[in-house]
Amino acid sequence: MTLRKRFLRVTHLLFVILILVQFLPSRAEDNEHKFHLIAAASAAELIFLLFSAFSSKKDLLRDFGNILSVIFFVFTAWTILAPKTLILDPLIFPAPGEVLWQFTADIDKLSEGAASSLKTVFSGYIYALLLGIPMGVILGSFKNIRSSATHVVNFAGAIPPIVFVPYSIALLPSFDTVSKYRLATNTFLIDYVI
Repeated sequence: MTLRKRFLRVTHLLFVILILVQFLPSRAEDNEHKFHLIAAASAAELIFLLFSAFSSKKDLLRDFGNILSVIFFVFTAWTILAPKTLILDPLIFPAPGEVLWQFTADIDKLSEGAASSLKTVFSGYIYALLLGIPMGVILGSFKNIRSSATHVVNFAGAIPPIVFVPYSIALLPSFDTVSKYRLATNTFLIDYVI
């Protein structure tokens, strides 16, 4: 691949436009966090330049450039529409730099929430496996039980899972228990019906 094909891309032009837009006068009151966006965009551009220099895969390079182009375009449009012209309400659409700054400030809370969600998902799935595998073996081993259970499961499987949510909220003591129950029953029904 020639140097021109490697480095002369729309992605780089969109990066330059994004950086220049950050220095336009802003109608918003405070835009002191624009350097967070500049730093993040510069890091992404640097990674793309390194990838362009050393990658031999044209398709991967094209796809990475296209994704980065879309991201740069969206951030440029967002910056123009929210803090620069106030077409979008800055209360609902704060400047992208402010969002990135808040993201880095709250990374501890976000990672704690993600870990809690993963714990809930995995425990619900494990409950489904612990219930579903032995139950499937037992129900599959005995013809009479299998034929009876098949009718019940086919009937219950036809009911959308969202219908069970109010009942589980009313009957189970905590959000964590409701979440694990819903994950377990959804996984169990999908595994059993298939």
